[in-house]
Amino acid sequence: VFIFFPSYSVLEGCVSEWQRQQGGSPARWQSFTTKKGAVIVEPRSSDELGAVKESFAASVRSGRGACCFGVYRGKLSEGLSFNDDLCRAVICLGVPFPQAKDALVVAKRRWNDAAVKGLCGESARSVLAGDRWYDLQAFRAVNQALGRCIRHRCDHGTLLLLDARWGSTGERSRGLKRHLANWIQPLVEEWPRPQQQQQHQQ
Repeated sequence: VFIFFPSYSVLEGCVSEWQRQQGGSPARWQSFTTKKGAVIVEPRSSDELGAVKESFAASVRSGRGACCFGVYRGKLSEGLSFNDDLCRAVICLGVPFPQAKDALVVAKRRWNDAAVKGLCGESARSVLAGDRWYDLQAFRAVNQALGRCIRHRCDHGTLLLLDARWGSTGERSRGLKRHLANWIQPLVEEWPRPQQQQQHQQ
């Protein structure tokens, strides 16, 4: 199982909280390690990546299973292949929009807007407007993360998107499902189902 977080800071904050005992009760982290042969946290350093992947794969092949906590646009969400039994589920937390106030993000959005208006000598056909570019970064990152599970046409697995904004109904829905890969969209099921939501609200 792979679980992807919006950022390293969110991931590390959750891990720290899960590892902390509360009122003498066992830490939640203990339940993870009891149920899975290996519980792995994506390292910030690329030097540790090889060892992390090997540890994950060895635990899966032993039959004990493994759980890996990673980050969108990180080392484990893109570029690495976890075919077949190496990954049977991906859980995506949130929608990983870039930091809106980051100086590089602000500059990129402004440049794209200027290019679309023809102020940078670039063809508007090849450049997305700043807002569209910004949104695309999040959707691309999610699609890349989901792709860790389904690697070929005979592969299978469960993909979970845990954020109301992907939904088509509900107070917080934004219908973002339309930005998922084309092959995924017809297979998406919303929970609770729209009919159940309506009945609950009545």
